[in-house]
Amino acid sequence: MEAYDKRLGAKDMNLKSNIDIAKFLLEIQKCQGEVYYETSDGDRLNLSSTLSQYIFCTVASHSYDWSQGTICCMSEEDIPKLSPYLEESRA
Repeated sequence: MEAYDKRLGAKDMNLKSNIDIAKFLLEIQKCQGEVYYETSDGDRLNLSSTLSQYIFCTVASHSYDWSQGTICCMSEEDIPKLSPYLEESRA
C-alpha cells in the first residue's frame, strides 16, 4: 500500500462512487483503529462515531458527492476490511 504514511500512521483512500453506505459503515464498526472521512474542504468526521455516521449519511443522501472526499484509516490492518469500498487516492 504505497500511500501508507508511517509518520502519521494513516492511509488516505477515496470511496468508490457506487457503494452500499450501510454495509460500508458496518465494516467500519469492525475496524481496530479510527476511520475518518475528510471532505475536500478539510472537514473531518470520525466514522467510528455514531453521530458522525449519521451526519455522513445525511450529507451523502443529498446532493453532496461523498466520493470526492477521502477516507483515512489510522490502522493499516483495517485497510483490507474496507478495500471493497475504496480506491487509491486521486490526490
